Amino acid sequence: WFTLRFSPSTTIKFKGIIDGDSSLFLSVPKLDVNESFDVSSSNNYYTWFVTSKTNPSYLYLSDGVSGATGNPTNYCLDLGDFVHNEDDNFNYLRIVDCSDAKYKFKYNALSNKEYGTINVYDNNGNPYAINNVTVCLYYSGTPRVDSCENSSTKMGW
Repeated sequence: WFTLRFSPSTTIKFKGIIDGDSSLFLSVPKLDVNESFDVSSSNNYYTWFVTSKTNPSYLYLSDGVSGATGNPTNYCLDLGDFVHNEDDNFNYLRIVDCSDAKYKFKYNALSNKEYGTINVYDNNGNPYAINNVTVCLYYSGTPRVDSCENSSTKMGW
């Protein structure tokens, strides 16, 4: 049995939008710790619980299947391996035991768009940045964080 840090009570689902086309949910293939995972239409788990929609929160994975509400689990979204090379500086996402989660997330609606971003924060609620650039969630198969200003990706949620 486990103890949650505080009671997540609000459910949320994130569906990616690339170039105006609604695409895939932020989803995982199994209820377990995942060092990395791909976003796929065959993933069954894509409902998340948050403690707040207005403040950064851990994203608690629900045990609900195929969009059902379900109950919060002790699995949380977190940042995984850091990739650094000439072209890239980003972290892949992973699923961890919530007691090991180091990052929080918050949906940021963009006033001039039909979608928003999922911003990343440290445990204290401060925006997370790589090389002084604030990062948000993206995917191209494997979800990751990258610059919120990355106009070449044109992705929203």
